[in-house]
Amino acid sequence: MRIGASFVALVVAVIVPAVAFGAVEEAIQVVVVEVPVTVTDSSGKALRGLTAENFQLLDNGKPVAIEHFEVIDLARVVPDEPLHPAARRNFLLLFDLSNSSPGNIGKARKAAEDFVQVEMSERDLAAVATFTVEQGVRLLTSFTGDRALLKDAIVTLGHPKFFRIADPLFISATVAPGSAASPSSGDASEGRAGVENAFEELVDAVQRADQQATAEYRRARLKVQLEHFGTIAKVLDALKGQKQVILFSEGFDARVVHGREEVGSTDARAEAEAAYSGEVWRINTDQRYGSSTSMREMNDMAEIFRRADVVLHAIDIQGLRGEVDAREGFRRSSNEGLFLLSNPTGGKVFKNANDLGSTLRGMLEQQEVIYVLGFRAPPAGRPGQFHDLKVRTTGIRGARVTHRAGYYEPSASLSAMERTLSIASILVNDIPVGEIGLSLAASPFPGGEKKRVPVLLEIPGRRLLEGVTGSRATSEIFIYAFDQEQKVRDFLHQTLPLDLDRIGKTIRDSGLRYYGTLMLEPGKYEIKALVRVAESNRGGFRKVSVEVPRFDGPTAGEPMLISENDEWLMLRAAARPGAEAEYPFLIGDQSFVPEIEPAVSGGSSYKVALFTYHVPPEELQFKVAVVSDSEVNHPAEVGLAGRTSPDADGAVKYLFDFSPGALPTGRYRLQVTMLPKDMSAVEAAMPFVVGVP
Repeated sequence: MRIGASFVALVVAVIVPAVAFGAVEEAIQVVVVEVPVTVTDSSGKALRGLTAENFQLLDNGKPVAIEHFEVIDLARVVPDEPLHPAARRNFLLLFDLSNSSPGNIGKARKAAEDFVQVEMSERDLAAVATFTVEQGVRLLTSFTGDRALLKDAIVTLGHPKFFRIADPLFISATVAPGSAASPSSGDASEGRAGVENAFEELVDAVQRADQQATAEYRRARLKVQLEHFGTIAKVLDALKGQKQVILFSEGFDARVVHGREEVGSTDARAEAEAAYSGEVWRINTDQRYGSSTSMREMNDMAEIFRRADVVLHAIDIQGLRGEVDAREGFRRSSNEGLFLLSNPTGGKVFKNANDLGSTLRGMLEQQEVIYVLGFRAPPAGRPGQFHDLKVRTTGIRGARVTHRAGYYEPSASLSAMERTLSIASILVNDIPVGEIGLSLAASPFPGGEKKRVPVLLEIPGRRLLEGVTGSRATSEIFIYAFDQEQKVRDFLHQTLPLDLDRIGKTIRDSGLRYYGTLMLEPGKYEIKALVRVAESNRGGFRKVSVEVPRFDGPTAGEPMLISENDEWLMLRAAARPGAEAEYPFLIGDQSFVPEIEPAVSGGSSYKVALFTYHVPPEELQFKVAVVSDSEVNHPAEVGLAGRTSPDADGAVKYLFDFSPGALPTGRYRLQVTMLPKDMSAVEAAMPFVVGVP
């Protein structure tokens, strides 16, 4: 037993504002490239039954070997079965505040709400962002299936008065009480009116600046917009699955690109008079005939979207448009600006979200069968260099093959937003990451309305520090609790700067243990952990399932094998408001560390702790058995070494001596059945292994 276990307390305040694109943070390397491919026949129906032999893959014109082949048939996916990330539909709902009037922002939010609630399927993910020329793209949520979070972000559009992000991955948020999106709002209409007023002021200020702008200034603003939109596509490039940007906007003035065509406007008449009088220097050729520079910038943006395999759709939030302006006389008022943005990417312009939904449903039918072709990328040449991909089919006539245009070689660094979306995608989609091995355990304890769920994470030291050459290692830990609806209910995030000159040998010789406490209501959860080391660009992912009981009746926790390894470095998360900071693994005044993945050997003796709640210890009988995976009982020596008296939570803690004897190598469970007097039996089990099965 470990007596008085010591901890290194790390106090970190995690307050993360909305992040803009562009800040460079760290590097990442890509080793394997996956190419999702859809194949349709002449009638547009998905072709099934193809094998790897039916495909040929070329990277920059050179054939490469297909080392991984997988078929995803969406029509045959079991509802509860994990979905391959390549089959996910990912929607970025982007609100263009610079090209939208205050009155139409409400239409945009309503269209987005309808899309999330009606058009998205249960397996789809969405993210919400806003754009202004002055601030660029501001991410409000990462890609998530949490419909309530998406609605909160849409309704508030991230206004700091109503919507606050404390989550570094943007997959959970705090909504201010009283706002329209808040479940606790006493008057939803009053809360929504507050949101409307706040955004009317914000958007009105943006619009006033744009109305006073000259054509040259508007052209400069369009250039900024195109650059930011291109950055969006680059950020989404690494995201797996089908990627659609849905832009809610009235669109920019298309005349800054193709020039003026209205012969009746004030400016057009002035130019005609100047030409008639011979004063040609008064004619602005860019305004009259368009800007080749702006057109080239439009094409450059579209090319980035195509290369990143991202489609930009636009919903025209202005709807029906008039053709008369009181200041200029006749004026063509159209959504041509939206068309110029979306059409080159393969997208369309829609009047409302319903039209968009029907189009996406048609696309999904053509993409019911996805073939994933994986190959090892050639050695990196120039960071950011684009590789053209070609996929050909053999032995199939009349087939139409659709796939991404190519991929970029890994650059020396990731932007803050690329890093955020990448980590969030791993946690949301359960993407395997195994460069750093992790062990994870979560053990519920009583509390108030929310119960304490201590989480213990073990990271083997050599794998953690592999690839680190300097005297420091920056390890970042993310631990998130997802409920059955895939909503984040609590999380832990910590950045650990490790001084290897001081503690490097201790970590390498054993490893690092991280302990923190989640606060969760009774229910079933998946606890997911991700560890990343910035200096080596290596990571590890692990998840476990846990059920948090109500603790209002006879309950027993899982038996815990007490660790005898005192060499690991233990790091304890900072205490959080509302989270109980007391270390829970105590028997009397003696603390211990439970083994996360218990492993025993024959001939040795171990200590096992068992915590019970509302199970009277008087006249309590125990039946203990060791059961193999094949449900065969084996003899094992288990004896009660002591117990505590019931505490305020009705908890009694037992300590057992356990000797596995001569058990063969394999997987087992220590099955404990408690028989209280005049009560039903209470059962608990501890899985363990003998040797290496």
